[in-house]
Amino acid sequence: MIPEKIGRYKILGELGRGAMGIVYRAFDPNIGREVALKTIHLDRQDPQMVERFRREAQTAGTLSHPNIVTIYDADEDNGIFYIAMELLQGETLHQVIEQGPLAVEQVIPIVEQIGSALDYAHARTIVHRDIKPANIMVWQGHVKVMDFGLAKIASSRLTNTGLVAGTPAYMSPEQAKGLAVDGRSDIFSVGTIMYQMLTGVMPFHAEHLTAVIFKVVTEEPLPPTTVNSMLHPGLNRVVIKAMAKDPARRYQRCEELIAELKNYAALGTEKPAAATPPKRAAEVKASPVAPATPRWKRAVVAVAGGVLLMAGVGLYLQLRPGPESPTTVPAGQPVAAPTPAPPPAAPASPPSAAPPNPGNPAGSQPVLAPASGAPAASPAAQPSRPGAETTAGQPARSSPSAAAPGRQAPAGSQAAGVEGRVVVHTQPEGAKILVDGEETRYRTPVNFGLTVGRHRITAERSGYETQTQDIVVRQDQTVQVQLDLKPTGERRRLLPFRR
Repeated sequence: MIPEKIGRYKILGELGRGAMGIVYRAFDPNIGREVALKTIHLDRQDPQMVERFRREAQTAGTLSHPNIVTIYDADEDNGIFYIAMELLQGETLHQVIEQGPLAVEQVIPIVEQIGSALDYAHARTIVHRDIKPANIMVWQGHVKVMDFGLAKIASSRLTNTGLVAGTPAYMSPEQAKGLAVDGRSDIFSVGTIMYQMLTGVMPFHAEHLTAVIFKVVTEEPLPPTTVNSMLHPGLNRVVIKAMAKDPARRYQRCEELIAELKNYAALGTEKPAAATPPKRAAEVKASPVAPATPRWKRAVVAVAGGVLLMAGVGLYLQLRPGPESPTTVPAGQPVAAPTPAPPPAAPASPPSAAPPNPGNPAGSQPVLAPASGAPAASPAAQPSRPGAETTAGQPARSSPSAAAPGRQAPAGSQAAGVEGRVVVHTQPEGAKILVDGEETRYRTPVNFGLTVGRHRITAERSGYETQTQDIVVRQDQTVQVQLDLKPTGERRRLLPFRR
C-alpha cells in the first residue's frame, strides 16, 4: 500500500522499487514542487547499506553544481529514512551506449560535463568512487552525475569496515587493490567510459568478476583504434592516458583531459607512452608466482573467495525507465541492464577487448568485497570467455568475420585469406554488423577485411528495421556499403547531438 505522506511530503505515486526500498514521486508543500523521494526502512537493511544511504544524503547535499543531482532534504519518519531529490527526465548513459558507439562530437560534450562535475567535487576533497554510465543521466544534451552513495573524503582509505566498494569494470587499479584513492581514481573511470562510448565495448571484459578485477589491475587496454578503426589516432592518446595504471601518469584533473580531448585531432599518430602491449592471460600463466602476497592480491583473492554482489545495493539497480518515451526517473538511479543478446563471434584481438555481455557483464554491478580473506584460485587461470583461453606462445584463433577492424589477421589464422576490404556506413550510426549471418563485434561506421567472394552484410539496430546487402569482395579492392535504417516506430531523440 502506498502511504499518503512521508514526513511533510505528499506521495503521488510509486516510481519504482528494489531490494533497499521504494522511490516515490512526491509533492513538497513547502516549496510547491514535485520531487523524487528515495526511501529505506531502517529496520530491514544491513547497517552498511543504511550507512551508504546516509552518506549519499550527506555528501551530495553539500554539492551544488549544474551537472550534479540536487539533494533537497533528508530525514527520518516512523522508521523510514528518506532523501528528497530533484526529479530527472531522460535516460542513463548506460542506455545511450546500448544503442551503439557514439561519434566523438557526441562524446566530447558528455565528458566535458562529467568532468566539470567531478572537478567541482574533487576540489572539495570528495571522490565519487562509482562513476559509471548507469550513474549518469542524459536529457536533451544535459548531463547529471548521480549516486554519491560510495563517495568518500579523499583522505580516507577504505570504508570503516575495511571493504573495497565500487563497480569493478569501471574502478581504478588502486581502488581495486584497496588502496587510498583521490580524484585521479574517478578520472580512470571516466577514461573507461570514454573507451566504451567510442568503441561500444568494455576495455576489460571477462566472464567472471575476479578476472575483470585482475585485468583492471594488470592489463593495459588495447588502443581504441584497434577496436574501431574509424577513430582518429589522437583519441588513443587521450583515452590511454586517462586509463594509465599509475595515477601519476594520468591526467591530474578532468579539465586537463577535456582540453586534450577537444584537441584530439592535433595529437597526431604518436603512440601514448602507456599504450604498451598488454600482458595477457597466456603470459601470466607462464610467469612465476612471487612467494609474497601483496595486500592488493589478497583483496582480489578475497573477492574470488566470497564477493558479495550487491544486486540490491542502491535502490535504483532494479529500476529502469521505459524504452518508448522520455520518462521521469529519480536521481541516483542505476538502471538494470536489458536481456542479454546472443554472444558475438570470437574476436581475433586479445580477449580483453571482447564486447561485454549487454545483459549483465561481469564487473558491471557494484560490489562490496572484503579487503582480505581466505585463499582462492588465482583469477589468472580463468579464461577470458569460453573458447578464448590460450597457452603461452599460442595465439587464439578466430573467424574471419570477427577480425579486429582495420587490421589484417596474422598468417596461419583462419582469416589469413583476407584480400579485400569492406567499409560499412549506416544512417543512423551505431548499427551492429553481421557477416554472412554471423554476428561480429563491429558497429558502424566500420572498415574491416574480408575474404574475396560473395558475402551478405546485415545491419541491425534496436528500434530500426534490419537491412541487408549482398556484396562481392575482390582482391585489393574496397567495397563501400551504405545502409539507411528505417525506424520501426516513433523514436525519441533524447540526445540532440546524436547523429
